[in-house]
Amino acid sequence: MLLYHPAFDTYHSAFRLLLLLWNTEDEEVHFSRLRILDFYLLFPAELGSMSFPRNLIREKTPWKKLRSRYNQISDPRRVFDELSSFQLSGMQALLSTGLASQKDESDVVGLVRDALPEELVAEIRSATTSRNNLISGTIGNLVGK
Repeated sequence: MLLYHPAFDTYHSAFRLLLLLWNTEDEEVHFSRLRILDFYLLFPAELGSMSFPRNLIREKTPWKKLRSRYNQISDPRRVFDELSSFQLSGMQALLSTGLASQKDESDVVGLVRDALPEELVAEIRSATTSRNNLISGTIGNLVGK
């Protein structure tokens, strides 16, 4: 049986990374931080098993309710590690097309907003709207946005 999951699609990974870069207040972000945020963007139900600071404990409740036997990951660390190559390929695609920039040889990357075509900006805005609770709410609060 052939199954598709967006987690293991390089181009979907590139779009998710664009989405995260678009929605950050920082001009530059560590790629390792983007990888973690991408994991929770893909698997929001996993936020239910994460430890939250006391002042954000209410943010955890909706994500705990999402958990079901159909979206449960048996080994989140293994999945996170497996995502690495797709996330790296996605970021390399963004860097090679000039949509993202890298600071020297570090893992700090940034979005080149002027390089984004209008059609792509419209898609990013649409995706942001459909995932607003997750991106600007929970993930934004956890990273201090």
